[in-house]
Amino acid sequence: MIVRLWLRLVYWTFTSAKRKNVAYSGTVQMKMSQVEPCSPVVAVERRIVIQAPVEQVFGYVADLRNDRDWRQEINGTALDAAQPGLGVIATEDACLSAKLPHSITTLVYEAYEPNQYIRCSSTADSPVWTCVERSFTPLSPSVTEFVYTLQFEQQVVQRALGFAPPLWFLRWYSGWMMQRYLRKLQTLLEERIYDTSKHVAS
Repeated sequence: MIVRLWLRLVYWTFTSAKRKNVAYSGTVQMKMSQVEPCSPVVAVERRIVIQAPVEQVFGYVADLRNDRDWRQEINGTALDAAQPGLGVIATEDACLSAKLPHSITTLVYEAYEPNQYIRCSSTADSPVWTCVERSFTPLSPSVTEFVYTLQFEQQVVQRALGFAPPLWFLRWYSGWMMQRYLRKLQTLLEERIYDTSKHVAS
């Protein structure tokens, strides 16, 4: 009996580890980044419902070049390809503080499931570790739920400020800022939909 329980535990552990290396849809895409965080990790997740079709929400949000429109700290982002996709590298320039007005981060698209999910993580040569996940669920033909998950190591803030606030504060502040950004994104996309429908009607 004990042996049987032990074998089940080993099997569960093995299959769970495998699931962490596959994309949102269950289709194997690309192995998770080999970069490991060197300091404690802050994880934040927020969601919002947007009155827009999933195709339009995904098409805009999955392209990290558009982040500068709704994330205040982003100066700009460049891709090494014409369009985002599996294996594409994004180079992000962010203003994290007066001490670090141009923090350069390179992220690789490790998962890219159209209209469903993306995951981007720091490349091997990045000084700090970050992981971004964005998932999209159509609630109706014209309504989409967007879930934004961000993980970053405490060292990101250490580099920007010269010191690292407590993890509880970083989680609270990051969550508060993320919700503000999501509301801005919601307004931006819904206004675009409204303007488009108004133009078609006229």
